[in-house]
Amino acid sequence: MGLFNDDNLVDDLMFLEMMDEEEKAKKKKENNSGYSEEELDNYGLEEWEKEEVRQGNFDPWNFDEEDLEEDDYYAEEDE
Repeated sequence: MGLFNDDNLVDDLMFLEMMDEEEKAKKKKENNSGYSEEELDNYGLEEWEKEEVRQGNFDPWNFDEEDLEEDDYYAEEDE
């Protein structure tokens, strides 16, 4: 008999759900940055960038905008 059997299926599912919640709690890091989640979202950061800010390694404005072409920045001046 393995971990799962028909007699205890509900118990096994509850156990797995509990384990999943514990894993989520472990993965959720403490926010040491002073920036709220809403503020981090407003900066348009990727999840790994948000994690760096939460850990206090960077400020949200330390990350460059993604993949701008050289001409994209100056497009308004050319018109």
